[in-house]
Amino acid sequence: MSIDLDAAASTRGKWYGFAEVGDIFKGTFINATERQATDYVTGALKTWDDGQPMIEFVLEFQTDLRDDDTDDGKRTIYVGKSARLFKSMQEALKAAGLKWADKPQFTIKRVDDGDPVTLKNGKKGNPPKQFKAKAERPVKPTVNLDDDLI
Repeated sequence: MSIDLDAAASTRGKWYGFAEVGDIFKGTFINATERQATDYVTGALKTWDDGQPMIEFVLEFQTDLRDDDTDDGKRTIYVGKSARLFKSMQEALKAAGLKWADKPQFTIKRVDDGDPVTLKNGKKGNPPKQFKAKAERPVKPTVNLDDDLI
């Protein structure tokens, strides 16, 4: 069995969760992996009613966000394939004529909350977050030929 040590050694960025309506996230897509989703409160692995694991994407971005001098600006967003956030990102890619492989820059805004959902136990759940996303081609760094590194 082989292991990709570069991938294993890379550290995952801090989680970004769109806490409030109006929150805006800007970042350049770096990488995606998938994993079995976990319950936010208990950490238990989530499954569908038929026992199949719920899968979510782990999307990594490079941002300008910094909490302190040791923060590299990497942020991680966890999102289900059928989630509103992921759908808004897919629509933004399509509108821009881009694919994930293009390593696009995203601007994502939490624009509103929907009506609270009714859970299987009859209780009211959290209102679903609503998003609007824009995808753009990544900006290529310019080369300064007068740079002292040459």
